[in-house]
Amino acid sequence: SFRDAESLLDQTLTFSGILGKEREIKADDIKNLLGLVETNLVQNFVDLISQKEIQKAINFLNEIIDRGQDLQEFAKTLINYLRQILIFKIVGSEPSQNPIISGLTKEELEKLQTQASNFKENELHQILNLFLEAQTKMKYSPIPQLPLELAIIEYVSEAQAERSVEMKA
Repeated sequence: SFRDAESLLDQTLTFSGILGKEREIKADDIKNLLGLVETNLVQNFVDLISQKEIQKAINFLNEIIDRGQDLQEFAKTLINYLRQILIFKIVGSEPSQNPIISGLTKEELEKLQTQASNFKENELHQILNLFLEAQTKMKYSPIPQLPLELAIIEYVSEAQAERSVEMKA
């Protein structure tokens, strides 16, 4: 693992263009190199989904792509975040009982709590399944974001259909 770390450091130095210069390596340099997705991006996306904003969610997804984000990594981070919301909803917020959420900052945890209240448990199951399926399909899709876009549309359409049935009852 030491060799891996050293290799990543060399890549970071080369990638960030600071080789031979007096400049610090920033966290953003590492995130860009590794293709990591910021939690706040995923949180903003989840907000759009919970508000049933199909057009805004699809536009947001395309903006992420335009900024050069790795779509596979975004989907992976999104699924992990939705999993955290589901587990939070089931287990609660006590870090000793819920090690899944222990790595979040206070602000991220507060946002997660708010977002958890916007979803029913069965909705989280549904949306996780939709995005897991979409992530698998992305590998073979000629348009990589299409499976994610379809997952957004399917979730929002089904959620709106359920609401209209509940209102009639």
